[in-house]
Amino acid sequence: MPKVTLGNQTLWAETGETLSGVLQRHGIAHPHPCGGRGTCLNCRLTAGGHLSQPDQDEQTRLSPRELASGVRLACQTRIFGDAFIILPSFGGAAVHWESDSEMPHTPSPGLGLAVDLGTTTCAFVLTDLESGTILNRTSVLNPQVAFGQDVLTRISRVDEQPETLHTLHTQLTEAIDTQAHFLCEQTGRSSRDIHSIVCVGNTIILHFLARYNPTSIGRYPYTPQTLFGTEYPASHFSFHHIPNATVYIPPCINGYIGADITAGLLIPEINKEPFVFLDLGTNGEIAYYSPASGFSFVSAAAGPAFEGGGIEKGMTALEGAITGAKRHRGQWELTVLGGNKATGICGSGLMDVVACLMEEERITPEGRLVRRGDANDPVIECGEKLLCILEESVYLTQQDIYHCMLAKAAIAAAIDFVMKDRKADTLYLAGGWGKYMQISSARLLGLFGSHSFQTIRPLGNTALGGALTLLVSPKSREILRTCRDNSVCMESAGDHEYSELLVHHMQLRR
Repeated sequence: MPKVTLGNQTLWAETGETLSGVLQRHGIAHPHPCGGRGTCLNCRLTAGGHLSQPDQDEQTRLSPRELASGVRLACQTRIFGDAFIILPSFGGAAVHWESDSEMPHTPSPGLGLAVDLGTTTCAFVLTDLESGTILNRTSVLNPQVAFGQDVLTRISRVDEQPETLHTLHTQLTEAIDTQAHFLCEQTGRSSRDIHSIVCVGNTIILHFLARYNPTSIGRYPYTPQTLFGTEYPASHFSFHHIPNATVYIPPCINGYIGADITAGLLIPEINKEPFVFLDLGTNGEIAYYSPASGFSFVSAAAGPAFEGGGIEKGMTALEGAITGAKRHRGQWELTVLGGNKATGICGSGLMDVVACLMEEERITPEGRLVRRGDANDPVIECGEKLLCILEESVYLTQQDIYHCMLAKAAIAAAIDFVMKDRKADTLYLAGGWGKYMQISSARLLGLFGSHSFQTIRPLGNTALGGALTLLVSPKSREILRTCRDNSVCMESAGDHEYSELLVHHMQLRR
């Protein structure tokens, strides 16, 4: 039986098994959202040993430089003897946030764990509940990425194979259990001293965590089994390392506006001036707040482009991802996560590239690439197609541009839809996205709709910051209950006004 080395771990493989298969079987998170068809490129890793030779798909989709350095597609590469795997390193933007509001700390004995179960990333913060001091923090890939890059794909898996619900539940509980033990071990504390855990995430992820079937959220009228606001004993999750903890899941608003949004609203300072709160992702969530009317919420299906999905050379914000781009004297200047050669492009880099193409008029308002043929033209002809070349192995296609425009239009239309005739001077950006996003590029593309916000402020992972606030200040739970009870949900799907706004914002206007 072949032996596969991953760091200090030894994984046993079946002869002929794919690298993705052995990783998934050993519970090691590594994305292959295309379902193993070799089309998304998100499962790239470095591997060597007795492996299958790169097939035609790998030779076409990976550059000669990548292949020469041992980069492979995990879902296409088969194991025929002893081998080794090196996974891409993971970024740390997911565990940081900025806060405007100060919640009074209520001392209590023991340790607390704040958890943000993101669709792609799970982030954790360990705190001393007595002092309110942060002791440790970390982030890992959500193990569910093996079942799909987005939550709707994971719902479909449960719909087709109901037993998958148990697997998805177990993956999350084991991730929490393992990371709690890891953080405590690093800090010299016992995980048995963790008395309180707050878990936030979108409504579907939280259904998986609490063992509720979320398939009803995936079809009209999109009704969740529960909106949470509930505390559970540790026994509900079969934890091994944290048997003494209670787990609080904050309230969600509806099937597509979850506790990651409500908890995140504890981070901006409220009750003073109107503001808009935007969490970008496959499903964009927007909240409008004013002291007079409270909160109005809307969600918009932006698609996966801003997370690297559906982009031919797209990837999430892992090492090798282009996170930023600008043009200087006709040449690209790229910001690459990890500082090494680029292997793909994530959402913020995609937005920068499109903005640069707009500035140089190498793209039409309808989003069509234009080849001008000058010495510094990044647009080339490849057969009957036009490509925008960024680096040797990284480029954008015409279809990539359209995916970016559609995602932009969905968010811009949702902002206009939720604000209507209302005003706000401040826009808060939630999530790690804001860390990399160039506000100037977003403005140029029209991401913020028809509104010229005077202040646009990235706050980082507000969901995790909100979870920590709920840990050290239990009275803040009442704020979230009030928020939910005094909120308005606006439905964009099927709404005529939203559809008209969507069409309007599909144009790229300077």
